[in-house]
Amino acid sequence: MGTKILGEYFDIHTGGIDHIPVHHTNERAQNIGAFKHPVVKYWVHNEWLVNKDEGKLSKSKGNANTLPEIVELGFSPLDLRYLFLSINYRTRVSFSLEALEGAKNARVALTRRVMELGNTEGNVIGEYVDRVKKELENNLNMSGVLALINELLKSEYPKEDILSTIYDFDRVLGLDLRKISSSERGIHTKAVLPKEIEDLLKQREEARESKDFNESDRLRDLIYEKGYKVLDTPQGQSTVKIDE
Repeated sequence: MGTKILGEYFDIHTGGIDHIPVHHTNERAQNIGAFKHPVVKYWVHNEWLVNKDEGKLSKSKGNANTLPEIVELGFSPLDLRYLFLSINYRTRVSFSLEALEGAKNARVALTRRVMELGNTEGNVIGEYVDRVKKELENNLNMSGVLALINELLKSEYPKEDILSTIYDFDRVLGLDLRKISSSERGIHTKAVLPKEIEDLLKQREEARESKDFNESDRLRDLIYEKGYKVLDTPQGQSTVKIDE
């Protein structure tokens, strides 16, 4: 089927590591026998997605959450994408809702930081494009690309250029940073927060500055009870509205 659609030569064939010993080895042999040359340039095999007990997640075992189930639990498919981007495809991933929650928080924080850059785009920064290419050439090191985005957000480049460069990277990452509206992000800037939440955030910031972490935790929990989850980012506090 692959050669019928793509011809006698194509670049990438993917699959799980369990296909290496038999299925893909035989497929490669059949291709060479049929066409007198290798058909696939790169065979890319991903590690397993496992549960906490290191058992493989699979439909046949009935021990895996489907994407609709993940969405029903309050996650976006993009949270799952961010989780997978943060771990190399050749690394075994122990899946849990806690890990997915961490990925969600990181993605929401990143989206908020990008939103704060505004809407005016500038020039793509060539230095960072070259560095991203090196990460991709290093065995598709997507976590390295995410790290470069965080570095870029802290840089002294004009924010318009930072925004354009991140949008350029997102053509590879697929996090929809350009398309997602504020309401879809579930992100609330200070301008739209209730005054009560604003005041509590200010009190919490003061508590953290004075290293009164017990009070900081108390205020965080109080804000949560009032419907907002606090995220601590390198740029300060941000909030996410808790879905009812």
